[in-house]
Amino acid sequence: PASDDGRKRSRRGRHPGRSALPEHLERVLEWNPVPVELRVCPKCGSTMKTVGRSTCEILDVRPAQLFVRQRCDERVACPVDDTIVSAPTPEQLVERGKLGRTLVVESLADKFLEHLPIERQCLRWSRSGVVIAPQTLARSVGAAIDLLGPVARLIEDQTRAPGLLATDATCIPVLDRDAPDGIRNGTMWCWTNALWVSFVYSAQGDSDSVRRFLGDRKSVV
Repeated sequence: PASDDGRKRSRRGRHPGRSALPEHLERVLEWNPVPVELRVCPKCGSTMKTVGRSTCEILDVRPAQLFVRQRCDERVACPVDDTIVSAPTPEQLVERGKLGRTLVVESLADKFLEHLPIERQCLRWSRSGVVIAPQTLARSVGAAIDLLGPVARLIEDQTRAPGLLATDATCIPVLDRDAPDGIRNGTMWCWTNALWVSFVYSAQGDSDSVRRFLGDRKSVV
């Protein structure tokens, strides 16, 4: 920018400068030494010595990396009567499933927080050389959602607690092979008491769906 007399004004003093990177992040030190060919003084030919270093910080990320976790189940045997006992296997989201919990939880978060469809997640992993069938990943994500059912019901109970309760409905398209065009309209209800929020799906946005959520605790006006 220029002043009224045509002279350029300095930005110094007006720009806040770069903000510092978060202190809680891991610091990975990378040495950047002076190359051997530049360590010789161009004037006298002497080998130059280190007199100091300057440090700059750059925010970076490690790409997600798949790995195979091998669980080795131990077996023990009695030396007297040959009784054999195997180590109990930990519970899995899907019985005899091949996807680890961390991978499934990551996929669950990508789908519902980042709105990344299962099929696109599988395409992303295929670029890393690992083929995961969409139906396999979807079945595992569905099993994880089922485990969260008690948490969702507890939130609904807190939402229906005594006090003012507000609601609104949104129409959403739902795939249905029996519908004339393969798509029908469903309803997503949002309920809130200003402290808790519950989202409840209903095939119809009628008063019966409202009564199902409220139960016997409140009357429908």
